[in-house]
Formats: sequence, C-alpha cells, structure tokens
Amino acid sequence: MSLSFSAILPIFTGKTIDNGALLLTERLGSGGTAVVYRAVDTTSPRRQEYAVKCLLRRDSHTSAGVSQIREIALHLAVSTHPNVINIHRLVTEEFYHFVIMDLSTDGDMFDAISTRHVYQGNDKLVKSAFTQIIDAVEECHSRGIAHRDIKPDNILCSKDGSQLWLSDFGLATTETTTNMCGLGSSYYISPGWSTFFDFLHHALIRPYVSQEGLGNEYAENGFSTQRADIWCLGIVLINMLTAIDPWNFAHDNDPLFRAFLADPDHLSKLLPISREALDLLQRILTVNPDDRISLPELRDNIARITTFFPMKTDTSSETTSGV
Repeated sequence: MSLSFSAILPIFTGKTIDNGALLLTERLGSGGTAVVYRAVDTTSPRRQEYAVKCLLRRDSHTSAGVSQIREIALHLAVSTHPNVINIHRLVTEEFYHFVIMDLSTDGDMFDAISTRHVYQGNDKLVKSAFTQIIDAVEECHSRGIAHRDIKPDNILCSKDGSQLWLSDFGLATTETTTNMCGLGSSYYISPGWSTFFDFLHHALIRPYVSQEGLGNEYAENGFSTQRADIWCLGIVLINMLTAIDPWNFAHDNDPLFRAFLADPDHLSKLLPISREALDLLQRILTVNPDDRISLPELRDNIARITTFFPMKTDTSSETTSGV
C-alpha cells in the first residue's frame, strides 16, 4: 500500500510563513500529496484570508519533483482567469512548498450536485455555470495546457453554484498527445484512456486480461489530451443535469457504456434529459476524438439550448447510480 504524502506532513496550524505575513489557522482538507489550510494575512487591516496548499518539497532532479514544479507552473500560467482558482504566490522553505491561493469555503461542484442539487431543473444556472467551465478549459487550451482531470470534485463553486473555479492541476500537461493511460477518474476518462482501468479490473478480479480496448485504434499515435478534456466536460454536464454517472468507465466491458455504443439514444432512456441535451451530448461523447465538438461550438450550442430537461409530459427515464 502506498503512503500518502499528505499523511506525513506535520501539523501546520499556528505556523507563520512568508516572513510572518501569513498565519495558518485551520486545516481545511487534504489529498494524496497536499494539505490545505486557511490562512490569515497578519499585515492586512482587513485580515485577508487565503487558502494555503502545503506540499512536501520533492527533489527537483526526480520525476516527482519535476511533476510538482510542473503542476504549480501550469496552474500559475492560467490562474489569473476569473474561472480558475487564483494563485497569489509560492513560498518555499527547506522541506515544504506553500501555495497561496484564493479561499473558497463553499465547497466544490460535487457537493453542489450531489447534496444541494442546485442545477437540476434550472436551465439558466446550468448555462451560466457550464459556460464558466468551458471558459476555464478554453483558457487552458489556448495556453497549450490540457487539464486531464476535469470533474466536479476539481471545480470549486459558490454555495448557490453560480460562480465556478477550476482547480487541481496535478495531472495537467503541455503535451498535445500522450500514450499514458489511466489518468484521472474512471467515470470521466474518454474511450481508449480506459484501457489501464480494464487491465486492473481483469488482472485483479479475473484470471485474464481482455485484449479488446475500445478506442485503441486511436492510441497508436497517442491520445489528444485536449479532446479528452472535452469528453470530460460531457460527463460533467450529465452530472449537473441529473446527478448521475452514465457508466463506470468508457470501455465496452462496461454494460452501460456498451449500451450507449449500440444505441446513442440509450442516454435518453437512462437520463432525465431533453432531446436537445441528448443531441449535444452525442456530439461531445464521440468515440473518435476527431469527431468531437470543439469548445467554441460547445459554447454556442449551450447558449442555444431551450431546455436541458424533459417536458413534464415526457415519460420518466430509467436511472443508474448517482454521482
């Protein structure tokens, strides 16, 4: 079992950094590699608060150190965009990095979708919120950056879900294509990327490994990292509209995804969405990434949607597991 680096970080509550300018007051959460604290600016008359991401400093000559520096650098490159969580500065000590960011205390989009259900039935809010995500991703792509881990957990939002900020650039890359599989969360990975998950599933649960990896024909020369981001946006849109994951991963061993492949209209039987929403999702969730809708087209289509939700006269859809 691998050790989480966040688990070996000391308790920083009460610690001052940045030559005493910031006081870390409260632990807000943790991930595999970092712990996030609330911090107060002791030099500010208004006692300005920030979020401080604390990381164990890795040797810059190792792959882990290079990845750590890349994450910070790529996030910094887009952090001034209004829909990306802003990095104010980086404080480095002998053993630790402290990334000082805007503080968002209302949680992430996952909570807004699964607990507060703020988007369901609200076309205006869906359009505004989803367009903000498109804008953030388009900013990344315009600077040659693919996020590679777009999901509600990595999108911070206001309590009412009206303001959104893309975060967590741990898997971001400037590579336009890659042969690396298994990056990100299985629900959001596009076809072809899921081959690694298929291997794990069969290696650990069954005595054989399937040689059929859906999308492998697109993997010969690498995957388009930016088009994979657009696939993720389609799954996020489904989450917003229905609080449902349409499948576990985009592979033909997944029965729900196999049903989608056999009949793209199957989503309308599975999800409570309008015909307009279905047509748009079919343009986003194309197995061949070359056929996938572009971000400008996606923004225009979102603006033209009359409603994402079925009319009251429509029959109820079947449902699957929630987000």
